[in-house]
Amino acid sequence: CSSDLIELGCGSAAMPSVAVSMRGAEFTLATDGCPINVHAAAKVFACSPTSQKLAARCLAWQDQLSDADTCAWDVVLFADVLYKDTGAAMLAGVVLPLLRPGGVVIGSVGLHRQGSEKIFEEMKALGFRAEEIQVHGPVLTAAVGASRQLRRARRTDAMDSLGMSNNECKLIRWVRCDDNAAPDMADTLQ
Repeated sequence: CSSDLIELGCGSAAMPSVAVSMRGAEFTLATDGCPINVHAAAKVFACSPTSQKLAARCLAWQDQLSDADTCAWDVVLFADVLYKDTGAAMLAGVVLPLLRPGGVVIGSVGLHRQGSEKIFEEMKALGFRAEEIQVHGPVLTAAVGASRQLRRARRTDAMDSLGMSNNECKLIRWVRCDDNAAPDMADTLQ
């Protein structure tokens, strides 16, 4: 994974950014619209053995991108960032100008969250097709284990009270369409 990556909506922990940096990304920029989250993510990065390959910065999706960010990224990452009907359009609107030609988007989408299904429509309208990334073996085992630990710590009570306990997530890769493209996975979700 010798690419330049940007994470959108990193939150306070920016775990996807840490993970890709540890898997060999050249440089990863974690971004969030909330300065408190960006500050916290920078503190997390300071504890990472790959801290020299990580940075955090404010980036609100509705703001104009800097010239340095335009067409600058091989991979755009996001994880669990869609909560409202309007979020998908804003997210898709910032993704396209960030990507270099040939770049890909990788996102974790909570399928039962309000507005999250709209990201498939928005990305398709921009000329992308969706492919599910299958998660198996040790990765799936670790995720299930982490979920159990959170339940034991009663950290999911708030999610349950909001009706979010059935939040099936899919890991999706979006690539630009071409004439020989495989069927769009998003078509099977409708």
